[in-house]
Amino acid sequence: KDAKSPAELMAVLETLAPRPDIFHLSIAIATLGRMKKPDEALALFEAVSFKYGLTPNVVTYSAAISACEKGVRWQKALSLLEEMLGRGLNPDVRTFSAALSACGKGGEWERAMGLLDEMRARGLTPDVITYSAAMSACGKAGQWERALSLLEDMRKYDLTPDIITYNAALSACEKGGRWDRALALLEQVRAVGLTPDTITYNAAMSACDKGGKWERA
Repeated sequence: KDAKSPAELMAVLETLAPRPDIFHLSIAIATLGRMKKPDEALALFEAVSFKYGLTPNVVTYSAAISACEKGVRWQKALSLLEEMLGRGLNPDVRTFSAALSACGKGGEWERAMGLLDEMRARGLTPDVITYSAAMSACGKAGQWERALSLLEDMRKYDLTPDIITYNAALSACEKGGRWDRALALLEQVRAVGLTPDTITYNAAMSACDKGGKWERA
């Protein structure tokens, strides 16, 4: 049955005979991350080597880095990324996206942009999730121009922005006080056939309010 708590999850792991393998441990780490239990996820990651005598693979590291992202542990996320590179493992798009998102949530937008550049240098193609995370990182730091530049980059790579992407761009414009750009993005959302959600409208209205254009809100 599905575990509903970290304790239940660990109990399930202990029932695996003779011991959990790297596949099940990676799933468990990812599950703890989704439960927003970064401490437990990272403790289990450490146990992979010290308790179970196994070697973490790309999936294991990605799960641990994703858990860091959920817990806003950007320093640990970068440490794990460096560690896996030192072991000769090649991070994939998911790994970089999680690390990038962790940096963004931690207010480290320049580090997030650096990871985006490193991805490309390694021959990896950022996906919609990567771009959305990068735009969100820029937006939190008030870097609205960079966020909109990333939106344009997506089109160059034939990537189709989703509502999460547009919301990240809208929020960046809102934080930058660019009500005009925010409203233009809202029109874009409708023009491409996407349905604005609460986040979309709230960002657009807040941008208008900050710009003294309350009548447009």
